[in-house]
Amino acid sequence: MVITTILYMCVLYFTWHKPWYVVLPFGLFIIIDMYTLASNVIKIPNGGWVAIVISFGFFIFGFCWFFGQRNLRRYLKVHARTTSLHTLALRLGILRSNSRHNSRNSLPDLPTIGTAHRISFVDQDSNSESDNDEWDSYKRPMHHVHSSVRLIENIPISSLSNMPPVMNEENTISAVITPTVGCFLTRSSKHTPHVFENFLTRTCSVPQVTIFLRIRHTKTSTVDVNQRLIVKQYGENIFHITALYGYSENRIQPFQVLLLAHTQYNVPVPTNESKVTIYTPNETIKVRTTGWQTWIRRWPLYLYAILKRFYPGSAVNIKLESENTISIGILAELK
Repeated sequence: MVITTILYMCVLYFTWHKPWYVVLPFGLFIIIDMYTLASNVIKIPNGGWVAIVISFGFFIFGFCWFFGQRNLRRYLKVHARTTSLHTLALRLGILRSNSRHNSRNSLPDLPTIGTAHRISFVDQDSNSESDNDEWDSYKRPMHHVHSSVRLIENIPISSLSNMPPVMNEENTISAVITPTVGCFLTRSSKHTPHVFENFLTRTCSVPQVTIFLRIRHTKTSTVDVNQRLIVKQYGENIFHITALYGYSENRIQPFQVLLLAHTQYNVPVPTNESKVTIYTPNETIKVRTTGWQTWIRRWPLYLYAILKRFYPGSAVNIKLESENTISIGILAELK
């Protein structure tokens, strides 16, 4: 009980970001747990040590996972490239009318974002890929997006000479549009995931219909199907979908989420699952051992690297079909 109380206090402070004056009162339970532990000390030689070893083992695994995930998020925030969804259409040079940007376009000329939703919310996440936002109210009028998509092939996104002055050479990439529907799993509601950036850099192509899917768990047990989706459109055929699930809902199928978005908001998604490609992250951890300062920090990272091999990408409660799922890796050197 002592260890579980400490873990709960860590969750309050590090995960739920509660202030110290909210966390410290729970320290009273540690005193009660210590009295309980002291009364059972005499039973430790007779088999009580087994429960202590098991609980301590869970504590070690939980702490190493938390420590590694925090360092991985910091690494991705510093080293992984992302693009604001508001400027993604400008970077790709794609307008709603399938035209291309010219030198007269600038950031304020971006198309207005159409938000399709049935509930009210507030979008207030941070710049990192792991965002903690609450949805309460949003006053933008509802718009349904068009479902008709005309497949096109081998159209260059834009040349450097046609890009606006606010977009320099480092922010552009030569790529072509491919006649596919690509769904990229993401943790952010404001920026592209590093999976998309790696895909764009390595293949020099972008799906004609690009969907960023964010799976977010709420503090309720279940979420009504009519209140599950928050759909935004950025530019031409670029969508961001936030799917809300309760903590008791598991075995989430991304394709079913896309079909629901197609039914409720006319998002251009084919009914054949084989025509949709889902891209998931696959992080490989390398522990940096240079410097005496890393001697203590490296050991939990070693265990985290081992755990990450068994759990490299998306959450275990997300059901993905191997036929149309592609894992895009990134090598993270943590210290």
